[in-house]
Amino acid sequence: MIFSADFLHGIWLKQAQLSSLSNREWEALVLLLRSEMLLARFAYWYENESEGFPAFVQAHLGNAKTLATRQAKQVEIEARMLVPLCSQFSQHILFLKGAAYTLLGGQLAKGRVYSDIDILVDKDALLSIEKRLGFKGWIAKPVNNYDEAYYRKWMHEIPPLIHSNRGTVLDIHHNIVPPVSGKAPPSAILTEHTMQSQGGFETLSPAALVLHSSVHLFFNEDQDKGYRDLIDIWLLIQRFDSQEFWTELVRLTDCVGFKTDVILALYFVSQFFDVGVPKALQPNTLPKAKWWLLKKIYSKTVLPSHPYMQCKYQGIAITLAWARGHWCKMPIPILLYHFLVKGSRKFIEKLFGDHVFKNSQSGS
Repeated sequence: MIFSADFLHGIWLKQAQLSSLSNREWEALVLLLRSEMLLARFAYWYENESEGFPAFVQAHLGNAKTLATRQAKQVEIEARMLVPLCSQFSQHILFLKGAAYTLLGGQLAKGRVYSDIDILVDKDALLSIEKRLGFKGWIAKPVNNYDEAYYRKWMHEIPPLIHSNRGTVLDIHHNIVPPVSGKAPPSAILTEHTMQSQGGFETLSPAALVLHSSVHLFFNEDQDKGYRDLIDIWLLIQRFDSQEFWTELVRLTDCVGFKTDVILALYFVSQFFDVGVPKALQPNTLPKAKWWLLKKIYSKTVLPSHPYMQCKYQGIAITLAWARGHWCKMPIPILLYHFLVKGSRKFIEKLFGDHVFKNSQSGS
C-alpha cells in the first residue's frame, strides 16, 4: 500500500484509476490525504464520482466536507469581526493563504482547511491591534521569555493569538519573511498588490498570493503540507491565468526578490500538473549547480512525508531543506546564537523538567 508520486498527481488530474483500489488501499489513501489536509479538497474534487466509492470512504469524505464547510463559515465570521477591530489602526488588513483562498471563493476555496487565520497589517499598528484584540478575548499562546523576544525582535509576526471562547488561532504578520533575514520587502510594495473579494475583504493580488505561497513553502525550514501548498498555487494559476497575471508576477519577483522560491514552486506545479510557465520564471534563469541541488532536495520534500508514500532519501532531503530554511531566515551569527540558546534550554528542561522556564512566560 505504497503510493507513487505519479499516482498522487494523477488524482488531481483525474487520471488515477481509483476504481481499482481495494478497501485497504482506500483506507491508506484516506489516511494519506487527511494527514496532508487534502481530504476535504479531494471530497469536493470527486463530488460527482463519489457514489462509486466504498461506503466507508463516502462517510469519511462527507465528514471532511462538513468540517471544511464549518471552517469556511468560521473564517468569514472572524473576518467580519477582525476588520473593524483592526482597521482603525492599520490602513490595510490583508488576509493571507488559507483564509484568503476561502474568502475568494470558487474552486480555490472548496475543501481548503487550515489550522489558523493569517492576516498582514502595518508594522506600526501591531501593538495597538494586539491590545485592542486583547479586550475582545484574544490572548497570546503561552511562550517563554526567549521565544517572546525572538518573535518581537527578529520575526515577521507576533506570537499567535487564540480566542478564549471560540478557540480560533490568529497569526498577525507585518511582513512575509523575518526582517532579520535582510530580505523582507518594504510593506508598501506588498500593499500595492492587493484585491478585494466579493465579500469586501482585502487579500494580496493573485500574483502576490502565488509569491507568498512560494515563499512560505521554500523560504522556510519546514515543508510540512508542501504538497497542499503546490495544489493551492496550481488552483490560483488556473483561476487567474492571463498575460496580466504573469507580467505582474515577473515584475513582482524582480522588485521584491524571492525569484528562486517562485521558480521552484512553478517548476513543481508545471511538472506535476502540466502548467505553462513564462521563460522569465523557468529554472534556466538560475545558475546550473544551484538549480541541480535545489531540485534534488525539494523534489523529495514537496511530496507528503507519510508511510504510504514512496519517496527514497526523503529524510536526508528534509534535513537539508531544514538547514537551508534556517540559513535563509537568519544571518549566521544570529542563527548560531539562536541554536545555542534553544539547545541549552532543551537540555536544561530534560534535566530538570519543562517547568523550569514557565515562570518567565509573558502574555500579550
